[in-house]
Amino acid sequence: MNFVFLHHGGGYKLDTHSESDVWNLKRDNTMEYKHATQKPIDAMKKPIIFSSKENDIIFDPFLGSGTTAVACKQLKRNYIGCEISKEYCEIAQSRLDKMTRQLF
Repeated sequence: MNFVFLHHGGGYKLDTHSESDVWNLKRDNTMEYKHATQKPIDAMKKPIIFSSKENDIIFDPFLGSGTTAVACKQLKRNYIGCEISKEYCEIAQSRLDKMTRQLF
């Protein structure tokens, strides 16, 4: 069982999901991984879908290469990310720029 705190009205409540605790995700071998702990986008989509709805804001305090931000864009969520490494900020920005170019 998964536990997620969701904001509802004036406060937060604990929400539970009956989704399995084991996720079978395949690594996207067509993607170039540029961070030591970079995750597949699908690994970030699942918790975002369960804990938010379109136009919500997702905060990632350890943005890394931007996988959470990419998943948010794909799922029509807004995002705020923090990253201490200038190199990883540039990688994340490049990934997001590439997504925007693909839309137009």
